[in-house]
Amino acid sequence: MRVPWKFYELTHRRVVGSPSFNVSTGAVTETTQDNVVSGYIVPSTPQDISKGFQVGSYKCFAIGVANLPIVKQDKIVCGTTVYTVRNVRDWVGSGLYELELIA
Repeated sequence: MRVPWKFYELTHRRVVGSPSFNVSTGAVTETTQDNVVSGYIVPSTPQDISKGFQVGSYKCFAIGVANLPIVKQDKIVCGTTVYTVRNVRDWVGSGLYELELIA
């Protein structure tokens, strides 16, 4: 698939299985599966907020997502910033997902 130049390389991180809890340290360990996707992230606009987006959230358009992202579990990583998926809109047949993200 040919991707437009303005799309960037992002990481779609999915938690696989149940997290494990270390009793002695209190740390929670999650097993994750990372996939590289193409997309871009922009701040949500007043029009997005009127459609139900959370104030301060971000909008991400992503291509190449293998599976439908799971809300409040999957994450999108851009550089050192990790965003949690808050809402998903699948544009059926196009391979494009519109994601609402929170940092």
